[in-house]
Amino acid sequence: MSAEDIAKREIAEIYNTHELRTAYRAGLSTAMGICDERAAAYKRTKRNNESIYGASAATGCGNDIEALWRSILADEVKA
Repeated sequence: MSAEDIAKREIAEIYNTHELRTAYRAGLSTAMGICDERAAAYKRTKRNNESIYGASAATGCGNDIEALWRSILADEVKA
């Protein structure tokens, strides 16, 4: 099952209220912004090999999102 399939299933089965869907969309928007920034940075410094550029940008994007994901404690509640 692809990541997109998993996301669609989660949205249908778990994120089924307005508030939860809004939070999910916000997370996706942030992820898109992270990828856009990473791609722009790689584009500014890219070399002659376009395939390496694309793979590097994609890997960097995933690493940036994972680092942010790890920094968020799911059981942390702010008063």
